[in-house]
Amino acid sequence: MAKYRELFKEHKLKVAQILLTAEDLSNRASYMHTCNVLMMLLKSGVIPIINENDVTSVAELKRTEGYKVNFSDNDILSVLVAGAIGADLIIILSDVDGLYTSDPKKQEQN
Repeated sequence: MAKYRELFKEHKLKVAQILLTAEDLSNRASYMHTCNVLMMLLKSGVIPIINENDVTSVAELKRTEGYKVNFSDNDILSVLVAGAIGADLIIILSDVDGLYTSDPKKQEQN
């Protein structure tokens, strides 16, 4: 987060770290609270840096029924959060070369 703060400060922007789990979006009260916090930050000009809360995520996954996706994937988490707040755009920073229709490690090399 220190690096994010440093880089965004160069553009006079503030950031806040938000740690989420499946539990934060699984029931109405938590979902609404999460959305309200995110919207308040955005309206205040603070850019939320969202990451999965690794400390509690494994336990939350085991207790949360009904999720058919692997919620440990931050890319999926970003899509769920974007949908929750009605975002117009998602930017995913990655070290992967492009988009794939299947696991590139399992694709045969031609």
